[in-house]
Amino acid sequence: MGAVFAAVFSMTLASGAYAQTRVGTEQLPQLGEADADGLSLAAERRLGRQVFQEFLRAGVVADDPELEDYLAAQSARLLQAALDQGHLRPGQSIEPGEFRFFAVRDPAINAFALPGGFIGIHTGLMAQSQSESELISVLAHEIGHISQRHISRQFGQRRQSSAVMIAAALLAAMAASSSPDAAMGIMSLGQTVAVQDQLAFSREAEREADRVGLGLMQEAGFDPQAMASLFQKLSRAGEFYESAAPNWLRSHPLTTERIADVQTRLSQLVPQKSPDLTRSSPSPGLGAQDTLEFRWLRARTGALSDRSVDGLAKSQLRLQKAFEESAGKALEQSALAYAMAWVAVGQRRYETALSRLTQAETLTRDANVYAWARPLLATTRLEVLLAAGQLQEALASLKPPSEVKDNSISRRQLARLSIRVFEGLGRFDQALALAQTYTSSWPDDLQGWALQAQAASSAGRQTLAHWATAERYRRAGALNASLEQLVLARKANDADFTVMSMIDARLASLRKEIQFEKSASKQTKPLKEGL
Repeated sequence: MGAVFAAVFSMTLASGAYAQTRVGTEQLPQLGEADADGLSLAAERRLGRQVFQEFLRAGVVADDPELEDYLAAQSARLLQAALDQGHLRPGQSIEPGEFRFFAVRDPAINAFALPGGFIGIHTGLMAQSQSESELISVLAHEIGHISQRHISRQFGQRRQSSAVMIAAALLAAMAASSSPDAAMGIMSLGQTVAVQDQLAFSREAEREADRVGLGLMQEAGFDPQAMASLFQKLSRAGEFYESAAPNWLRSHPLTTERIADVQTRLSQLVPQKSPDLTRSSPSPGLGAQDTLEFRWLRARTGALSDRSVDGLAKSQLRLQKAFEESAGKALEQSALAYAMAWVAVGQRRYETALSRLTQAETLTRDANVYAWARPLLATTRLEVLLAAGQLQEALASLKPPSEVKDNSISRRQLARLSIRVFEGLGRFDQALALAQTYTSSWPDDLQGWALQAQAASSAGRQTLAHWATAERYRRAGALNASLEQLVLARKANDADFTVMSMIDARLASLRKEIQFEKSASKQTKPLKEGL
C-alpha cells in the first residue's frame, strides 16, 4: 500500500506523536468495500478521511494554516494540470476539491499519500528543499499515485487479508511510542517482514507516478528538472544512511533504472511553459521561480524545527551567520530576518521580534513581490503583539479583509488572529460574529470551531458553545463526543427557535451517522477479531 501506510509506519515509529493515543482495535478504520479493480471511490474517500481523523486526534497534523494554504495554493496548479491532461476525471477519480494537503511537524524528509486525496508533507521536507520546484516535485509525484489510483488498486489486488496486515502495521505504529510491548503484540501476526515488503509501491507504480508528476510540473509551469536533481540527492544520501535511509527513500525506493527513466523523460519534454510568476519574484542566486512565500516559510520552518531553549539558540546563531554572509542579497536576507523574528518569539524577546520584522519589511520594500510578503509580515506582527499582551497595538494593526488578496496564504491566519484580538479585548460578540464567519468559510478547520466555542462561551451563549464544540468533534471523527455536546446544547436552550431547530436536525443526522458506523463495524467484525 506504499505511500499510504509505509511512510505512516516509519514516521510514527520515529516521531512519538501518538503518545496520548488510545490504542485498540476499535480505532481501525473501516476498510470499506472493494470492487474488481480496487476500492470504490466512496470507500477510498471514507478510508482516507478516517485515517486522517486519527492523525488529527493524535496531534500529528501541524496546525499551521499559512503553510497548509501555501501547499494548497501551489498544488492547485498541479491539480488543474491533472484535469487538463485527463489524469483526474470528474466522477471517475478523486475530485480536485477533495484533495487535502497538510503538514506533519517532523524533521524527516518525507511525504505520503492517503486514500481519498490526503497528502501529508513533513516539515523536514519543506525545510530542506533546495528549491521550490524540488518540493513541488514530491507533491506532483504523490498526486500521481492518487490520480492513477495506485492505493485503491493495491487494495483490490491483495483483498482483505492484506488489508488486515496493513491496518495492523498502522495500529502498531500508533502504539509504539507509548508502549513498545503493545506494538509488538499487535504485530504478533508473525508477518512483520511480509507487511514491510507489501508497504512499498511496485516499480511500475513508482515510474508511473514519476511520469505523471513530470507532466504535471511541466504543464503547471514548474521546473521538472528538479525531480531528477532531488532524486539524485536522495540517492546519494541513501548511500550513507544504509538501513536508516530517509523515510521517503524507504517508502519510495529509488533505483538506477528509475532515475535513468526520469532523465530520459526529461530529455523528451517539449520546452517548458512560461512560468506563472504571479506569486514569484526572480532574483539572482535564489532560483528565478521560487516564490517569496516559499523562501520565508522554508526559513521559518527550518528555524523552528527544534523549539527547545538550546534549539532556538542554535537557530539564532546559524541564522545570524547566514544573514551576515548574504550581504547585498536583499530577498535572501529578508527570509533570514523573518525567520529570526520567529526565533525571537520563541525566546519571548518580543521587541527583538518586532525589530526583525521591520528589517524584513525594509529589505523587501523595493521588490515587486512585496504585496505577497505584506500579509505574512502582518500575521507575524499580530502573533508577536498577542504574545506580548499588547492587545490595543494588535487591534490597531488589524488589516481589513479587503486589503488581503483572496488567494493570499495568510487570509485564514489573519481571520484567526482577528478573532483572538477581539476575544482578548473582551469584545466577545464581535469575536463570535467573526468566528461564525470563519467557520462558514473554512468549515474543516478544527481550530476555527474551537475559537467559535470559546467566543460563544465568553459571550454567555452556551448553546452555541456546545454546538461549535460538537462540530469540532464531528469533523475530527469523534461522533459520540459530538453527540454528547449536541445534547448539552439542547439542554442549555439559550438560543432562538431557528438555532434549536438546526441542532435538532444535526442530532438526527448524527445519530444516523453513528448507526451507520456501527453497522459497518459489524461487517468488519472478523477483521477486529483477527487482531
